[in-house]
Amino acid sequence: MAALGGAESLRLATHKLVLDHEYDAGAPWVPGVPANRHFVAKYSEIYAAELLVAYELKKPHSWLPGDRVIRKLWWTLPATLIPIHIKNGIRSIRTQPPSCPVADCQAS
Repeated sequence: MAALGGAESLRLATHKLVLDHEYDAGAPWVPGVPANRHFVAKYSEIYAAELLVAYELKKPHSWLPGDRVIRKLWWTLPATLIPIHIKNGIRSIRTQPPSCPVADCQAS
């Protein structure tokens, strides 16, 4: 779960930096950058939901048939989400600036 938190943090930090840089460059597709508290709260809800689902998969449920198999495979959700978050973070890191200045691109 710590690795999932680290991957989520990577994605959050890189996405925030991309938004900051695009807004500072005057990109018309970024009308404003949300405040840090709002941004972190939004992504914290996503991480909390991921933790809750993993926890619910791990705890016993007497009413669920095949519960033992499901409980043994609780780790599949975090193991699936970690590479997705890392890939999104790396994609944000590799974001390239536009080929022309934003003002010149809009004039064309």
